[in-house]
Amino acid sequence: MIFMATYEYVYIEDVDVQEIISFMEGFYCFGRREVIAEPNEMQYYEAGNRLFLFRQLTEPRWVEVSIDMDELYELDEIYRRISERFSTRVLFLYKQTTSADARVALFENGTLLRSIHQVYMPHLGDLRIVQNFGNRMKFEEELNLEFPTEYRYATTDTISRTDINSIMQVFGVGPYKTDAACEYIHVEVIKSRN
Repeated sequence: MIFMATYEYVYIEDVDVQEIISFMEGFYCFGRREVIAEPNEMQYYEAGNRLFLFRQLTEPRWVEVSIDMDELYELDEIYRRISERFSTRVLFLYKQTTSADARVALFENGTLLRSIHQVYMPHLGDLRIVQNFGNRMKFEEELNLEFPTEYRYATTDTISRTDINSIMQVFGVGPYKTDAACEYIHVEVIKSRN
């Protein structure tokens, strides 16, 4: 399980937060919903359920989603469908600080345009780029980011926390972007019981 303490952000461009919540409800069993001024990552933890955290940013207009994921690629198909259904872009940014695992992905109009994934291999004691899909994007050129094109060991932290912050800045988003009218919608995701 990927815990919320990990740096994981999803941004959906030029849509309404309620439309995204309704759309995602078609894929998950949602329980309680609460609007709170500050994010509470432990909300619904006592019930053993997951949390999806939504907020609407107004300038630029993006929906920020923070998701307690079971695995890194769990929501790729949902992001693809959101980008297709709403004719928009979905930016996915993930950084696990303790292991240095990281991923940057961009979906647009139903297509995964770019995905770079860095993984720490504990048995080898090193990082490896396991995915570098798609053509180099404008934001990579603007930030002078170079990702290896082949499946190989990364000698350094190829996707750093600084890179993630810089990408957010280029898109005008980020967890520290403040919006006076912004509130966090906490949505409980009921886990299936076996």
